[in-house]
Amino acid sequence: RVLEEGAFSEKLGGVSTTKRLAPRRSSPLRFYRLPIVLAGRKKRTCSEAEELLLKEMVMFLSPLFFVFMLGPGLTPLTLAQDDRRYRHFLSQHYDRQPKGRDDRYCESIMKRRDLINPCKDVNTFIHGSRNDIKGICEDKNGEPYEGDLRISKSPFQITTCKHKGGSPRPPCKYRATRGYRVIVIGCENDWPTHFDESFIPPGHSLSGIKEVDFYLSVKAKGISKVVMALQTTRALLLLLLLTLLGLGLVQPSYGQDRMYQRFLRQHVDPDVTGGNDGYCNLVMQRRKMTSHQCKRFNTFIHEDLGSIHSICRTANIQCKNGRMNCHEGVVKVTDCRETGSSRAPNCRYRAKASTRRVVIACEGNPEVPVHFDK
Repeated sequence: RVLEEGAFSEKLGGVSTTKRLAPRRSSPLRFYRLPIVLAGRKKRTCSEAEELLLKEMVMFLSPLFFVFMLGPGLTPLTLAQDDRRYRHFLSQHYDRQPKGRDDRYCESIMKRRDLINPCKDVNTFIHGSRNDIKGICEDKNGEPYEGDLRISKSPFQITTCKHKGGSPRPPCKYRATRGYRVIVIGCENDWPTHFDESFIPPGHSLSGIKEVDFYLSVKAKGISKVVMALQTTRALLLLLLLTLLGLGLVQPSYGQDRMYQRFLRQHVDPDVTGGNDGYCNLVMQRRKMTSHQCKRFNTFIHEDLGSIHSICRTANIQCKNGRMNCHEGVVKVTDCRETGSSRAPNCRYRAKASTRRVVIACEGNPEVPVHFDK
């Protein structure tokens, strides 16, 4: 049948059957000119121009088809990794609209976020807009802090859930602490991936006060009640401001405040009275002193902030660097000394709890502790 069609085509000036059936050696694709039959009717064969057009279309679309099929596999792995780490960050540290923010809130959300196998010792939840949190990784709402960390320009409402102690196995009991704080996070490719710490923003670090919480939990039962609550809060804040001005309490500069916050992070732990080796291993890691290298020696002071600030009001003595801005006092401490055989980040320490004399450097007006001297 093919030969018959070929003979008919040759009479009309077409290409011979032998040439038509022979594969083209110049192309990796083989094309055969065969009659097309649709609905039982014989149609004419493809002309030379149509065959050439079809060949060019296939050759042009083949690479596009190849890219289309492999496109999902060519997606950069970092995009998927960043998204996974960001979602993990949100799962552990983000709750836009909390309810209660008390101990029961902590116990409930820690369970729902699967942070109780075993009971996580401390976890902080940030309340606010995702865009504001993401903005910390950019200049929009953040700036460089220590190392690769970023510090927020504006404070956030937070709730810190701290394990009450006891068995690390469920059911876990937590104590909630509400706050309005500047936060420090780690970012990768402009995405939040790690929560580092939080502290009271500059201008709110008051001597002897651990935390100032401006969060108003008002269940609206009329506009008048909300207005009355705001007026009462404003009056209390004004009274507090006048009292501080009357006492001559002037806040330290921003640079001094950062040094003060670093001192608190590295050397102050008022919630315990003494620690063992396990305490040093855990707290040194949490306070970011084992990330790149093991800090050889560090001391934690177990006193309230008021007692530590009072040391700055004692007589000035000479520091190790020769300056005369050091002060001494007797406090409860835990000295953590690296064993010498461990490597970061899995640093191991020997602990020594005692009550001893310490020397700290203070700066500002009024003076606040900024450096642990010895």
